[in-house]
Amino acid sequence: AVAAALGNHVDAVTAGAGETATAFADKTLKVLAIFADEEHPRFPGVKTAKEQGYDLTFGAWGGIYGPAGIPDDAKAILEESIKKAAASQTFLDAITPAGILPMYKSGAEWEAFVATEAARYAEVLK
Repeated sequence: AVAAALGNHVDAVTAGAGETATAFADKTLKVLAIFADEEHPRFPGVKTAKEQGYDLTFGAWGGIYGPAGIPDDAKAILEESIKKAAASQTFLDAITPAGILPMYKSGAEWEAFVATEAARYAEVLK
C-alpha cells in the first residue's frame, strides 16, 4: 500500500509504522494521523486521530499462542520466559527499528485484551 502511495497510484493508505517510517523520515510520505491513544515516537509532530477530532484508535498486535489444555506449570514457565524476553534489550533493539512498540501482557491480560478489541472492532464494523 505504501508503494502505491509513493508511486502516486492511490491518494491515501492506512499502514503500520514499520511500513511508513522510512518514507516519513525521508519526507517522501506525509503521515496524516496516528491511530493510537498517544503520538508515536517514530513520527514526531504527527497528531493522533483523536487530537484531530476523530475518535479512532486501531493498532496492529500479535500474540503467542499454545495448544488448548496446556498444563498450568508449563503455561507459567512459558509466560515468565516470554515476559523476560519481551523486556530484554535484544528484543527491544530488534523491534524498535520497525516502529513496533512493546506491549507485553500475561495470558489472562491478553485474553481480556483480545476480547475487548474484538468487541470494539465488531461495533465499528456495524
